[in-house]
Amino acid sequence: MTQLTFKIQKDAQTVLSYLTDTQKFVSVHPLIYKMKELNKNKYKVYESVKLGIFTYRFTYQCFCHGLDQVNYAFPFARRRQ
Repeated sequence: MTQLTFKIQKDAQTVLSYLTDTQKFVSVHPLIYKMKELNKNKYKVYESVKLGIFTYRFTYQCFCHGLDQVNYAFPFARRRQ
């Protein structure tokens, strides 16, 4: 399982609005081009990475574990398919 951490120079409410709306999240993520909701906390994520003339596309499932109100952390766990 992979854990990712990012620091963003925006207020917590703005960041939360992008983390809770998959379309907004996809619009600012450099590799993710699509997210499909599978159930309430589970998503299928589609990524595309360009390496020179080759494009590597893959998917994985992402599980949202909730929001840490103190640190405004929004932990995700992902598992490759």
